[in-house]
Amino acid sequence: MRALEQRGIPRLVVNGRLTDRSLKRGGRLLRRAASRLSLVATRDEESLTAFLRLGAPRVQLGGNLKADLPPPRPLPTCWSALRSGWSPFPVLVAGNTVEGEEPAILDAWRAAQAKNPGLRLILAPRQPRRFEAVAELLLGGGIPFHRASQPWPEGAEWNHFQVLLLDTLGDLAGAYAEGTVALVGGGWAATGGHNPLEPVRAGVPTLLGPGYLNFEDLVPPLAEAGLLRVVSLAELEAGLALTLAQAPLRPIQPGALPAALTGALERTMNLITPYLP
Repeated sequence: MRALEQRGIPRLVVNGRLTDRSLKRGGRLLRRAASRLSLVATRDEESLTAFLRLGAPRVQLGGNLKADLPPPRPLPTCWSALRSGWSPFPVLVAGNTVEGEEPAILDAWRAAQAKNPGLRLILAPRQPRRFEAVAELLLGGGIPFHRASQPWPEGAEWNHFQVLLLDTLGDLAGAYAEGTVALVGGGWAATGGHNPLEPVRAGVPTLLGPGYLNFEDLVPPLAEAGLLRVVSLAELEAGLALTLAQAPLRPIQPGALPAALTGALERTMNLITPYLP
């Protein structure tokens, strides 16, 4: 930071997030570095206050840039076979699951099948290193599944599979739109949670766990707008059953985010433009 300052190069932080916990761990070196920042465009009000307390001289609210991301890339053409084969059935998409969550999700999915015959599941573990362990879990449960990393079956063959194990990278955001209901992992067996905006923007009713520490700026306004529900592990089975009963088979239209969450890209660009050559 000192070298950048000596060379007259602006030092900007965008989409900045700083929690009280991180602030308390910040020592003299972190405070000295913060004092050299030209601008901090924070993700939320809490971070704005924290950066000011840290000693950053100019701090503005930029907003969460995740809310202004472009639409996800189209899914590969092989997905058309699954789309055709599973078209009559409701589909549960469980994304970014972490260790300890898959057994509970599978239990809730099995229970929901009693009232939703043919209910399919797209299961996407968060970390690639866990793909094999989750595949073994499905095998051990006697569940007919296909791995997305393997050659894809043709149309009618998908009737033999109840689960797609999404063990590829970059497809989950687009896969949410193939679902009836979405579960966002990371909040049942952990505390940080994962991004709920992807299924919400796809127009899919969304459930997530109470551990959403990393997304405290997003979850409350989305829940207040009725775009997602926070349910405990004990409530997951009942919450899934209720949501499936009320949801259309596939999203009718993309979801519209609350106005308070939009416009972050434009605000951030306005803030950083004076520093650009």
